[in-house]
Amino acid sequence: MAIYIKYILKRYWFLAGLLMVFAVIVADTTETIAGYGQWMKVHHGPEAIIVIIFLFSGMVLDAGQIRSGLQDLTGTLLALFTMFVIAPFIAAVFSLIPVDTGIVIGIFIVAVMPTTLSTGVVMTGASGGNLAHALFITIVGNSLAILTIPVTLSLLLILIGGSTGVVIDKVGIMIKLGCFVLLPLSGGLLIKHAAKAALNRWNPYLQLVNQWLILCMVWMGVSQTRQAIVDGGRLIIVIVVLVFLYHGLLLIAAVFVTISSGSRENKSYDIPPTNVTVHNNDEMLARGQPLFEIGCADCHGADLSGKAIINEAPVASIYASNLTAGQGS
Repeated sequence: MAIYIKYILKRYWFLAGLLMVFAVIVADTTETIAGYGQWMKVHHGPEAIIVIIFLFSGMVLDAGQIRSGLQDLTGTLLALFTMFVIAPFIAAVFSLIPVDTGIVIGIFIVAVMPTTLSTGVVMTGASGGNLAHALFITIVGNSLAILTIPVTLSLLLILIGGSTGVVIDKVGIMIKLGCFVLLPLSGGLLIKHAAKAALNRWNPYLQLVNQWLILCMVWMGVSQTRQAIVDGGRLIIVIVVLVFLYHGLLLIAAVFVTISSGSRENKSYDIPPTNVTVHNNDEMLARGQPLFEIGCADCHGADLSGKAIINEAPVASIYASNLTAGQGS
């Protein structure tokens, strides 16, 4: 039993950390820990952490990930469709639930917001996803949200009898996006280019630091709202249940759309065999190297001996097969 608990904590320490942060802050009746968190939040702690996260993200990005992420047009469109169409639609359904109007408005706000600038990237890295693709979707999503939020949120508010206009500081958001995301990300990429060999060994540690920084942001956020959480009582339980239900429905819908969109791509076609002449020379090897990095090495490893793509037992463990007779066969 102890071994199993140790394994679970090792695999899901980040989730355990989120729960621990919440529990410790709420249980701290002296509000000492929450007080430090509030001080950090007021003194630009979240902004500083976001800068560090994207600096480190640029330092750990792989060239193959960047190319494959930018070329995955289908994945990008599906992610944006989920953000800007499916999420608001599901939130609209929640307007039919007889709960406090403030809770419904809160779900509306969550639904119209794109992937956050920090958690979207860090959580992708923690689950073994493509960091570069997550970064690209995050940046595009936040840029488009400047235009979509006023329209979508206004339409959702009409469902509950609201008519409040939504105004967003577009220039301010673009400046923050550039200063807090693009600049540190570019700086991290430059550092990666200048010291790639030295940084490769530190990549796992930089990703781990990013996850710890996310926990710090959660600490500051929960500290800011501690009193409301404590005073909420049963209302907080209702909010938690509705939030889990909303995200569960969103996950199911996203999986369904992804599977449906891939039905054509996964269709089998009968192709008559043809003889192909392979020229094994330096020129052909150089031309094939980018295809190898994008189409093969990204999943099967640099030596094609296979590797774990997703290793999140007991949820899922997916391994790319060994394509050679080398180590791993």
